[in-house]
Amino acid sequence: MSYAIYNTEAVVLKRVEHGEADVLLWMITKDLGLIIAKAQGVRKLEAKMRGYLQLFKYCRVSLVRGKCMWRVTGAEMSSNMTPQTIKDRNLLNRLSTFICRITPLESNTVCEIFELMVNLIKNDINVDNIDKYELVLVAKILVNLGYLDELKVDEFYKGLITRYDLATDVNNAISNSHL
Repeated sequence: MSYAIYNTEAVVLKRVEHGEADVLLWMITKDLGLIIAKAQGVRKLEAKMRGYLQLFKYCRVSLVRGKCMWRVTGAEMSSNMTPQTIKDRNLLNRLSTFICRITPLESNTVCEIFELMVNLIKNDINVDNIDKYELVLVAKILVNLGYLDELKVDEFYKGLITRYDLATDVNNAISNSHL
């Protein structure tokens, strides 16, 4: 019996050790959306995919749909970019936790969230007010998922509403999502 192999670009959002040498990965992919995949034996020192499936890595993966979950059969680096500063890693950690919590699994409508994460990893964050930047990113994620109106973000950019107003709208959208 042959299995279909899916090749796609992915960003590793969450990584949980499973068993002796396996890892469960929460990845946002370009074609499949948010998925949970098992990578067997990648915690071994001699594993070929070990370096490619680290947290916040932008890579190209080969996946096979198993009975219960996806399995990673191959991985290679798409870009050698990784977050450089602690500030960048902390922001990515908070955003990835939020994305894993609020995004439905295997929804291919989240390609904008994938692009957002890729841009964050590729570019160093040179922002004076990181809290304001994070608020806008969370608002964009909520807009993409349909929990927030895009006009709110546009009004914030134009200066028609304050940061407090946008934060209130974001918090209301999160509480209305019941997630």
